[in-house]
Amino acid sequence: MITLQEARRFLTLGLPEPGSEWAPLDEALGRVVASDLVAPCPLPAESRSRLDGYAIASGDTRHASEDRPARCRLAPWSVTAGRAPTEGIEAGWCARVMTGAVIPRGADAVVALERTRTVGDHLLIAHPVEPLSGVVREGSDALQGEVLAVAGEVLTPTKLAMVAAYGFHRLEVARQPRVALLSTGDEVREPGEALSAGGIYSNHRHLLGWLTRLNGGVAVHLGVSGDDPARMAESLERVDADVYVTTGGTGRGDRDYASEVWRGLGVQEVFKGVLVSPGKGAMAGFRDGRLYLALPGSPWGGRIIFEELLRPFLWGFQGLSRRWPLTVKALLGEQVTHGGGICRVVAGVLDMTQPTLSFLPLHGKGETVLQEARRSIAYILLEPHVLEMAAGSEVDARLFDLPLLAVALLGSPPTAGD
Repeated sequence: MITLQEARRFLTLGLPEPGSEWAPLDEALGRVVASDLVAPCPLPAESRSRLDGYAIASGDTRHASEDRPARCRLAPWSVTAGRAPTEGIEAGWCARVMTGAVIPRGADAVVALERTRTVGDHLLIAHPVEPLSGVVREGSDALQGEVLAVAGEVLTPTKLAMVAAYGFHRLEVARQPRVALLSTGDEVREPGEALSAGGIYSNHRHLLGWLTRLNGGVAVHLGVSGDDPARMAESLERVDADVYVTTGGTGRGDRDYASEVWRGLGVQEVFKGVLVSPGKGAMAGFRDGRLYLALPGSPWGGRIIFEELLRPFLWGFQGLSRRWPLTVKALLGEQVTHGGGICRVVAGVLDMTQPTLSFLPLHGKGETVLQEARRSIAYILLEPHVLEMAAGSEVDARLFDLPLLAVALLGSPPTAGD
């Protein structure tokens, strides 16, 4: 067996160079940017009116007052949004403009409609108007050449709105890893099928599929093969994927066939067993640059292996520029202990009702595994050499079920040496 850190390093060494593909704008949410997105022009491209009113030369109002309002002659034309003005104004003149309209040549401010009055063909303004008042300046949203999104960033709704403002209809994004998922075991059934005595449903594989999708991957479900090496191999061979994951069959029993199947397929094993509980039966290997991962049958052990090994692999596959893992600092709510020799996972909840965030372990609370899994939203790791952590200790809590989009909010860029 090897440590979690060693297992993670082995998988990192097998990462391919990130590839890219083009995605329609509406399908780019949560994808990772493959190359810098640069503003091709200022935004807005011209100075525009912020309100309904009149475009003026602000110098004409320098001495305006209630007693002696400035008088500007009204141009016989107006400017509406979406149409460029064909004429300009001279000193002493003004033009009617609507919200979003391009400011005509010669004007440098807009005065609100309700702060003026008209007499014949003249506009009266009873107060000085500052230059650029009422104007959205050219380039005030973004300058030409400004980077809208950096390669390796996750595209959030806000970033995509900036990109859409430039009319981009498709974007170059990192290629999504295809993850093939296969359940093994004669006792395993698909949800919806009849369940005989001793049978279980394949919630493990579906859990991994949902986690894959949350982390930018494409889950390819291969169904259930049973305890049949030939059928397992056939199932894994019938699809093209970047990662192949099987659940069950990693033990030493007579019907644990994962190692046998790998040998037949030519998978080069890189480790068998990880010093972590739950999940210690995990195996990994590579074949033709594709990752093979065999997980023990327990979905809760598989969830930990996903979080600790497969999640960072999927992030690296997509060239994500943020550091793994995402953690939050919290104070341990009560003492935790373990016997050492293996990395122990302690699931728990985060108490956010106090000014200081607390992590409350759930182990040893008399709950069933399902009750614990339902309640826990985070976990901490007790390294093999850590036999005890006192209440009040600061811990790094890792969050379960976190989507890739959360990286944009909680993640930090890597530092030198990462």
